[in-house]
Amino acid sequence: RVTVESFTAWNKTFKAEMKAKKEMEEEKKKTKLTAGQVIIAKRLTGREMFIQDDQLDASDLAFLAQEGGEIVEVDEKLFVDIGDIDLDDLDELDEELNAIPAN
Repeated sequence: RVTVESFTAWNKTFKAEMKAKKEMEEEKKKTKLTAGQVIIAKRLTGREMFIQDDQLDASDLAFLAQEGGEIVEVDEKLFVDIGDIDLDDLDELDEELNAIPAN
C-alpha cells in the first residue's frame, strides 16, 4: 500500500538517484571531451526544456506582457464534463443541416 509518506520518501530517493546519474553522465562527457573525442550535442525537445526550466511559463507570460500580447484566462470548469458530450448527435445535426437545400 502506498501512503503519502512512503511516496514522498521514495520520490526523494528517486530524485537523488536521477541527479547522481545525470552528474555521472555529465562527468563522462567532460572526460570524453578532454580525451579529444567529439560528442554530438542532442537538441532538447520542448518538453525537455519545459521540464528542466520551470521558469519558461513565467517567461512566456512576461514576453506577452512586453509585446502587448493578450493573456487569455481559461475557465477550466468548461472542460470538466467534456467527456459527456455525445458526438454522434452532432454528426446527425450536421447531416440534417447539409440536407437542407440552399436558396
